[in-house]
Amino acid sequence: MGTLCALLPLTTVGGESGARQAGSARANDHRPREAAGLRLAAQTSDALEPPARDTPGLGPGGGIDRVLLRFEGPVSASLTALAESDLRTAFGRRGVEIDRPDVRSSTTSTPASGVVLTIVITNERLEQAALKLEEKSPAISAAAARPPSAVAPGDDAAAIVFTLGRRLDLNAFPPDGRMLALVVAADEMLVAAGTEHWRHVRAASHSGVEPSTPGAGETEAAPAPPPPTSAAANAAGPRREEVQEPPATAIGRDGAQQTVQGELGQDRQAPIPWRRDGLATTFAFDRFGGGQTHLGLDLTWRRRLGGRWHASLAAQGRQGRTITTTSGTIDARLLGGRLALGLTLVDDGGRLWLTLDVGARAGGLRFEGRGTAPDGRRTGHQVDTLLAYADTTLALDVRLGRSPLALRLAVGGGLPLLAQDAALGGSAVTGASGAAFESQAGLALSF
Repeated sequence: MGTLCALLPLTTVGGESGARQAGSARANDHRPREAAGLRLAAQTSDALEPPARDTPGLGPGGGIDRVLLRFEGPVSASLTALAESDLRTAFGRRGVEIDRPDVRSSTTSTPASGVVLTIVITNERLEQAALKLEEKSPAISAAAARPPSAVAPGDDAAAIVFTLGRRLDLNAFPPDGRMLALVVAADEMLVAAGTEHWRHVRAASHSGVEPSTPGAGETEAAPAPPPPTSAAANAAGPRREEVQEPPATAIGRDGAQQTVQGELGQDRQAPIPWRRDGLATTFAFDRFGGGQTHLGLDLTWRRRLGGRWHASLAAQGRQGRTITTTSGTIDARLLGGRLALGLTLVDDGGRLWLTLDVGARAGGLRFEGRGTAPDGRRTGHQVDTLLAYADTTLALDVRLGRSPLALRLAVGGGLPLLAQDAALGGSAVTGASGAAFESQAGLALSF
């Protein structure tokens, strides 16, 4: 229609039909131009759109194009190389590059601005891992990143825009699938970080600070769009600040998803995870229904079998309390051991560990009787025999700070497989027989 208006004056000079047709063309062209103007205003006033170079697959907001990767913990170079390779593949699909610090330098400093992903691996078996992803940006002020009351003058922590962290227990996964679970968890954190980054960029834009796109090095800053007008914002639709994003999740020990812990202080203060092996020394108290009371020590070695299961082997030494009769005294000594298979009931990742195990204990039991003959001579009699019990134990380990030591408390009970009694004059006086009650307390070392 616009082309027709331009050609009519050349073909119908001075004609009314040409003037009427041109006027009609201008009238018909008025509505499309108005609609186009509204669309243009809506596009230019939308201050919440991310830069065009953001990766759409990164989730709502996007805005991350480079991540600095760091490893911590006593792990080999081959394991870190495998993790870095898989992470480059996963992040590369989202258009995010990974940089590594110079491994030859003795100290590795965090850049003044950018996104840093730190992976803490406890051992080469990849049973426990901790992830921390944080963004530092001096271009975003402390007022936009944290409440003003939380910022002190000269405080370097104001440069931290946000921090995401999680701890993973990978014992439930087979050894060849643990790296994949780690990469999936890191990829989920990257999506959550993109949302957090753009949320802080919007907050900085409203506060009048020009933000910069993060990276391991210096990158050009994206210009802040003008603030939207109320009419154009209503025509463009709801504001993005009103959209609630789901929290990032981590793969837990039992396969369920757990909410990410986003506080840096909690990650640094969290205790180290429980290791695969543990050695405990405990003081034991045993009471048998037949009348015997034993006191002694247990030395227990425990090993995790994967997932929630574990096995334990203990060496036991007991001394029975002296029993006094009308004709003398009876003492008892026990040297034996215990083998058990256990199940984890509660494991919060390093503070508390509640287990229940079922096993059997057996050993050599010696009764020693001493008395005085009618003529005043000292007499004695000794009997060596065997003792066996099937029992169950409920044990609780409580971590002592961030050390590998824990306080162990345990209670249990058992039934006899092979019981023994000490008799005098044909009747039992005492013995290790009947139902048994067991309790222990001591220290456990996780290694």
